Amino acid sequence: MCVTGAELSFEKNIVGFAERSERVVAVGENRLSPQEILAKTVEARPKGKPTALLVKNDPAAAVAFSFGREGQMFVDPLHWSDHGRGE
Repeated sequence: MCVTGAELSFEKNIVGFAERSERVVAVGENRLSPQEILAKTVEARPKGKPTALLVKNDPAAAVAFSFGREGQMFVDPLHWSDHGRGE
């Protein structure tokens, strides 16, 4: 049980490390606005309904969309490209 508790407490860190290739993007000046990113994400996944949007302060971080039980989607905020899907 001790191992399970440790895994749960570090779950976000472990998942972030495992999905680091999807969560890192090129750095640039002209990032799309959150509204533009949301519109393009809805176009790309018309059946999915985004439940959360995560924009980090790190300029090299991808924007993450949560789709409830359907998982996550990481996008590049510079020119909207799909960087992969997470759980």
